Amino acid sequence: AVVSTQSTGTLVVGGVRHAAHRPILVARCEYFSAMYRSLPPHNDAVTISIGELEPTQDAFASLLRYIYCNDTDIPPEDTLYLITADKFYGFRNKQLQAYCKKSLETNIKTSNVVEILKAADQVGSSDMKEHALKMIAEHITAVQPTPSFKSLSRNLLLEVFEYLVQHLKTRQMVLPRSPHKQTARF
Repeated sequence: AVVSTQSTGTLVVGGVRHAAHRPILVARCEYFSAMYRSLPPHNDAVTISIGELEPTQDAFASLLRYIYCNDTDIPPEDTLYLITADKFYGFRNKQLQAYCKKSLETNIKTSNVVEILKAADQVGSSDMKEHALKMIAEHITAVQPTPSFKSLSRNLLLEVFEYLVQHLKTRQMVLPRSPHKQTARF
């Protein structure tokens, strides 16, 4: 089959319009298939989000490469936005979420662990969230001063605190006790 080089639709991300090919979108995504079958968008323009997230322009470019070419060579920073795209858009090929999860686990660092925790919480990925909480607990002195840590929601801060307490309790049980008894003096 020959694909026309002329666009047949427009995808909008952050106010920027991108030409797209409706037949490819429909063939690869249940979301677009249902949309174009039942209620075509006004002016043939679709505003792109992934649930409540609006992807960055770079993440959107990665998403289009995946839709058009099945390309999973996605930069780690884009995987935060794309980890839920598979479920949201109903891709017929289900490898995007697995790739994104593996990439996040492989590329998690103290500099991005809080953003990964937020994304994992938002998408309901309990194992990814557990992984991020563990890393935060193990590197709390490096993570705590960061602006992203200070911007955590109250609920996530409580979860970090609870995980940190459990982590410290576990470490305390493993650490050898001093042979000298210490008494508290008041």
